[in-house]
Amino acid sequence: SLTKVFAFSYKQTFPPEHDGWRAYIPDEEFSRQGVDSGGSWRVSHVNHEYSACDSYPRKVAVPAGIRDWEVKKALEFRANGRFPVLVWKSATSDAVICR
Repeated sequence: SLTKVFAFSYKQTFPPEHDGWRAYIPDEEFSRQGVDSGGSWRVSHVNHEYSACDSYPRKVAVPAGIRDWEVKKALEFRANGRFPVLVWKSATSDAVICR
């Protein structure tokens, strides 16, 4: 049955003192991924006031060769202000997932 598939049956539990709103801390995640360490990715503040895309976080990782003004210009051609950002980076290779 579909309810036995892992995606539906797995229920991760957290201790009561765990604050779910603090589960994702952008600066810690970017540091873990090696963003802004002189590599291929950098932190952009183009969405600081959610002006680019209201469903993206304030800080996003973008390719190091792209400036914020270029991202803003590209938004003119993107649906709902969405633009590709880094969501996962391998710790052992240059493999990434962007959305």
